[in-house]
Amino acid sequence: MIHSHSRSARRTTLARAFFAGFLLLAMAGARADCLEGGLGLDPATLSAVFVHPSEPDTLFATQFQGATNGLALLKSCDAGQNWSATALTSDLYSVNSLAVDPTNGEVVIAQTNRGGLVSEDGGITFSEIELPLGDLLFGNDGTLYAYAPPAIQRRLPGQATWTELTPVPSGFSKLLIDPSDNNRLHVGTHYSVDGGTSWQQVLPALVKDLAYSPSDPARMVATHNPIRVSVDGGVNWAPPELEEFSWFESGGFEGRQVIFDAAEPDTIWVSLEGCGLFRSADFGTRWFPKSNGLTGSAPFCTFSTAYPLVDKLYASPVDSDRYFAITSDGLFITDSDGDSWSAINGVPGSAPPTSTPPNPYSGDSDLEFEMFNVPKKYTPPTTMKFSGRITNNGPDTARDVTFSIAANVVSISRGSCNQFGCEIGDLPAGASVELQFEKEVLGGTGPRCSGEKLLISGRVSAVTNDPILSNNETTGESTRENGTTIISGCEGEGLLNNLDEKNKEGGGSTGLLFLAGLLAARRFARK
Repeated sequence: MIHSHSRSARRTTLARAFFAGFLLLAMAGARADCLEGGLGLDPATLSAVFVHPSEPDTLFATQFQGATNGLALLKSCDAGQNWSATALTSDLYSVNSLAVDPTNGEVVIAQTNRGGLVSEDGGITFSEIELPLGDLLFGNDGTLYAYAPPAIQRRLPGQATWTELTPVPSGFSKLLIDPSDNNRLHVGTHYSVDGGTSWQQVLPALVKDLAYSPSDPARMVATHNPIRVSVDGGVNWAPPELEEFSWFESGGFEGRQVIFDAAEPDTIWVSLEGCGLFRSADFGTRWFPKSNGLTGSAPFCTFSTAYPLVDKLYASPVDSDRYFAITSDGLFITDSDGDSWSAINGVPGSAPPTSTPPNPYSGDSDLEFEMFNVPKKYTPPTTMKFSGRITNNGPDTARDVTFSIAANVVSISRGSCNQFGCEIGDLPAGASVELQFEKEVLGGTGPRCSGEKLLISGRVSAVTNDPILSNNETTGESTRENGTTIISGCEGEGLLNNLDEKNKEGGGSTGLLFLAGLLAARRFARK
């Protein structure tokens, strides 16, 4: 078993003030200001919160698409009381991962659905950057990691190239960097002491979350029925020595997320898959619920709805009294070690901002779509074949160009197509894309009678601003001509017309019966 050491010094207000002041001096950088606030988070789409490494009141919040405020990334400079817009709107972006450089808080890196982005003004505006796929994490020295299991890549400070580490032998969900030694990496069940050159297994089963103590990296905690702890940097693990609250381990509750206090190496927090949030000040010996003021759903807690499910849990790296929690009701904060929590979702029900900073794909690109060789006439059933061209008239590159048309087969010289449309990607100024189309016309829908028009429309668009929208969509027109063997349901056409002529000549009773059936078919076709 692993024994926790006794605390030789108790936490004091003076010690906390000294610790916070030391971090602020050590990590000081330019102030990452916010735009005018007045916005609110959308609890239904809130996905994650990122705590600034050196400014205790600066937060970033990411939201899924469909957010009521129309933003994928928001920023707060007053600990969540007000939220302001950034360039990343949810109609264009989803933020998969975000990291703030601990050596320069103005640098924010984002991995999005449209690739890598970097901000140098504290997360307000962004520009494109080449990033490997995966989640992002900064080491304390500014080394940037990108990981998509089993691969891990890193970029050293001041360098542009990425180095791939030895793949991890098993899957994992989270990468950890030792706060005091960048060569020590922890991922799920495996551990490396040589910067990812080799890996050794130190946990028997995959864990959902694990954490280093910022003030004593030799101390670690990992989720496992509900937790396991380590005092040697994650090499050996064991359950905590519980003195009371035995149901904490025997109740079968799995740990969901674990964190350490920023200043006190014995203080551990764990959110449970079953019920609420708990804190231990003696490395797991005694536990106390810390859900006072938290609201939200408690779908797995059978004995109390006062313990809502905490989906995400965060510790301030600067203020060791401050923590953040996400529940189904949104974002909450405590400045009292969890004795009480309050919601910090900003202005509830606020409208989307009237303006936002320019998105990284700003610029002007005049896209034009032309259609050629649409048959002037057609007789169903037939397969119509025609062609088209998309051109970017400039002056800038058109970003994320898409195209749609009601055709059965589309062949394209650049990009790819499926049943929902075509993804062309970026199209430089002056470049064009050639398309070939096939459209089946069986005659059962659309125009049914000779002389009626069949309209075929195609449209091109991009995320870049298009100053001339009138040439983005083109419609081709073809006139239907029915053959003499088609029962079209139209007066005086096809087989109906021929039979009418025969009956005028005296077609007999059989002909009359057959004509009655055809007339019934004509009435049905008109419905």
